[in-house]
Amino acid sequence: LRAQPELIAVEAPGNGVCVEWSCNCLAEALRTPKCQLIRLVLNKTVLRVEGAIPLFEALKKCCPPLEVLELSHACLCDSWVGYNRERSLDAMRECASALTAVKCNLKQLILDFNNLQDDGLQIIATALERNSSLETLGLRSNALSEGTDLARMLRANRGLTSLDLSRNKFTQKGPEALVEVADALVKNRSLRTLDLTGSGVDSASGPRLALLEPAAVALAAVHHRARAVLRVRARAAAALRRRGRRARGAARGGRRDDAGDAPRGVDGVADGRGVPGVALRRRRGLLRAGPVSYTHLRAHETE
Repeated sequence: LRAQPELIAVEAPGNGVCVEWSCNCLAEALRTPKCQLIRLVLNKTVLRVEGAIPLFEALKKCCPPLEVLELSHACLCDSWVGYNRERSLDAMRECASALTAVKCNLKQLILDFNNLQDDGLQIIATALERNSSLETLGLRSNALSEGTDLARMLRANRGLTSLDLSRNKFTQKGPEALVEVADALVKNRSLRTLDLTGSGVDSASGPRLALLEPAAVALAAVHHRARAVLRVRARAAAALRRRGRRARGAARGGRRDDAGDAPRGVDGVADGRGVPGVALRRRRGLLRAGPVSYTHLRAHETE
């Protein structure tokens, strides 16, 4: 990076264990004014806390800011000899500090397979409530089981468009863990893709989680499908009302329109003499009714 500052992407997965001094050298190179790097991939590179903290600190001072950072299988919170859970969370705290920094322009952050657990998710979710630059977040297989912090983040965040929560344990304690997430999706306007593959979310999880099925949900398609369902239901309801009016009209042998003097047939239409009947005008009014509000659609699909 120092010899070739014009590099914009570095992909170096599978480096084994990186000692602390090597991560410090990489972080120092990222902070140099001439560095143009915007994409850094270090998947399957064991950084641990000592190596991750310098990288997250560099995110706050990169110029231009780094946009893509992938650190899956980096053992950020995994156990090792001399492991301390509170110490391992220091990496997540530094990551949260970078996400809320003024100069942070990170658009994609992948933290798959790092054993973050619920306390690590709480730190990241709190930071994302104030972050608007991040668009893609990967939290695949991180032993997550609680949805409260996730739901709070989804209600407040306005930038996230893709969220990967696959291979976690949300339904291990029951479907209630994701009920709050489903409710939060009603208020979220930015999220487009939510991946819950292998998290136990299916039709047996409960009716309120129908929005989260199938596992990979394209929310735009869900809303489009909701509009189609509402249109079909409205037409079916109108058909039932027409059938009832026809049956009552046939039983009475015809009736007069209360807005005109033409005798009404069993189909609810003035038989060519006079103005259209009340039933026909109501039917036309139903067809011309305005669309259901977007908020109501989201609430309807969630329920």
